[in-house]
Order: sequence, then C-alpha cells, then structure tokens
Amino acid sequence: MKIYIIFQSNKLKIISMAIKVSIVVPVFNEEKNIHNFISKILEVIEKEKAKYDFEIIFTDNCSKDKTIEEIKKFTNKKFVKLIALSKNFGRNNSQFAGLKNAQGDLIFMIDVDCQDPPELLSKFLREYENGFDIIYGKRNRIKESVMVYVLAKIFYRFTNLLADRDFTKDMGEFVLFTKAVRDAVVKIKSDKPFIRAEISAAGFKKKGVDYLREKRNFGKSKYNFLSLITYGISGFLSTSTFFLRFGSFLGALLLLFNIIYIFDFIEINQNKLLSINFSYIMFISISLAIYVARTHNNTLNRPNYIVNIKRSINVDKIID
Repeated sequence: MKIYIIFQSNKLKIISMAIKVSIVVPVFNEEKNIHNFISKILEVIEKEKAKYDFEIIFTDNCSKDKTIEEIKKFTNKKFVKLIALSKNFGRNNSQFAGLKNAQGDLIFMIDVDCQDPPELLSKFLREYENGFDIIYGKRNRIKESVMVYVLAKIFYRFTNLLADRDFTKDMGEFVLFTKAVRDAVVKIKSDKPFIRAEISAAGFKKKGVDYLREKRNFGKSKYNFLSLITYGISGFLSTSTFFLRFGSFLGALLLLFNIIYIFDFIEINQNKLLSINFSYIMFISISLAIYVARTHNNTLNRPNYIVNIKRSINVDKIID
C-alpha cells in the first residue's frame, strides 16, 4: 500500500493508493499463447481493479518467432511491459530480470501457457488479505504426464529431505508474494538462481493452494526428459550441499576403516581396500569439481541477464 501526503489549500491531505501487483511472465517462442494468456489475465485485472493496480511484465528470452510482435499488440496499455533480453539466458534468469524490475507491492509469477490458471490470482489475493506473505500453487501434474508427475514428486521430496534450508514441497514459480520477499530473493549472487528455493528459504508466512495443472493448449513445452533432469539436478545443487557433507561422512568412516586395517584388527584383500579408497577419491573429486565450478562461475560476477533496450517497451528504467 502506498500512501501520499500532500498539502491542498493549506490543509494536510492523506491519499492512499491501491496496492500494486506486478505480474511477471517469462516467455520464449510463445507466440500462440500470448493472446490467450492476456485475455485471461485481463479478466482477473478487471475483477480486482477496485482494490489493486497492476502491471504485466513480459521478459522475452530472445524469441525466434513472433512472440514480441504478439506482445506489441497489447502494449498500447501502458501497464503491459516488455523486457527483451539480448540472448537466451535461461528461464530462471529471465524471471530474475522480471523480479528485479517489478515495481509492485506484490509480485505474481506465472507462465504464459496457462497450465497454471491465471484466474487463481484472485484466490491468491484473498489469501494475501488473510495475512499470508507467500501464496503458492501446490501443483498436481497428473494431467501432464504420469512420468512428469512421479518425477516431480520424487524431486520435491528428495530435495526437501536433503536441503540446507527450508524448501517447500510442490511449489513452483506459480506464486504471489510481497515486496519484502522479492527483496530477499534478488539479493542472491548466483549465475543459476533457483527462484522457488529462494522464495521458500526467505521465511515469512506461507499458504499453499491446491490445483490441477492442465495440459498445454498451444505450442510445445521447452522441456524434454533430459532437460527436466538437468534442471532438477541444477536446482538440487543450488539448494543442498548434501554430496559434500555425505563425502565428509564417508571420508571419516573410511579413515577409521583404514586405521583398523593398519593395526591388523581386520583382514581384507588389499586390492579390495585399494578399490574402496579409489572409489571414494573419485566420488569426492567429482563432488568437489561440481561445487567448485559453480562457485567459480559465481565469483566471475557475470550478469544474470542483459537487456536489449531497443526491443523493450513501456520500461522507463532497467535494473540489472
């Protein structure tokens, strides 16, 4: 809520303005989904405009189709904004650009394909009014694919079990949260920000809303089985140092085992012992290499995204 104090006819006047909601929408080659999404989200905006002001921020990951042209059809409405990136920086970095440039008191993150229903924003807003700072969709993905459904369940529960910090099960980037949460999330210094994990780790009061995720009506998903696995591994590594901690635990056990062997308290084939030690060295070397590489990339301090100002629309100032 923004409050303005002005003097009018020598009298103090307090004017309260509606709460502003920034709707952050990453896009990449989604020309067939733009019209359908905007039609649906405008219905929600019309319904909620008495209480809330809105801006829609599309972050385009250098689409090769007519995505930008389709968005331009709606940019006569000044609250529809486009941040065009100079190349494909990945979905999470595209979302990160939207978060950093959002001007709202509340931020609503959603994909453009409408698998996550835009109309649920109204329900999210009611939960915000009930005192929650983070309202997220609890995805049931059974309509997408049984394989995706099972893999998602395994990923969330495995990551939640081994995460270094709080990690909310079944929460994706279909979520409404306050500016205070946003400010905590954008402080992260990572070349591969895992935004759902950062939102969860920020704390605050959370509420999950169950819903059934639908199949796509238009276009094709940018993810296949391999890219989903890669995305999951990257997300896990951003959330947990389990492999390093587990490696330390194994190392301590192996050290004890070697000491017992040296003092002849146990008998074991020397070749087997060498194989065990070598396997451990390989495990810890791979684990260290992965985490050191990620740390190295972060210390380079490369930008998460670069904006193509010439193609961006209705954006006065870009924050990078």
